Amino acid sequence: MSLGSDTRIREKRKDREVLRQGVKEPSGEAATPASIADRVERIPHALTVRELMAILRVSNQTIYRMCTDQTIPFFLVRGSYRFDPKRIAEWLRKHSMHA
Repeated sequence: MSLGSDTRIREKRKDREVLRQGVKEPSGEAATPASIADRVERIPHALTVRELMAILRVSNQTIYRMCTDQTIPFFLVRGSYRFDPKRIAEWLRKHSMHA
């Protein structure tokens, strides 16, 4: 394995850990939308539908419907939906009932 691929593997592992922590607090309790937003904001790459599904704990149909209805910020990369973590964090804060 090359040095570059080792670095990419480590970065992907870190990203996965950030995603896992996005739905649970360190104490194991359910995270609030604001704390999820804080964690999402630190993710260094555009999110895929699958990653956003895991963070929000919703189905892929829900994500696609929100994109179709333009109720969630997204952009397209070769026809695939992607989500800017900073814009998703803003969206979570804006649409949180706890805010």
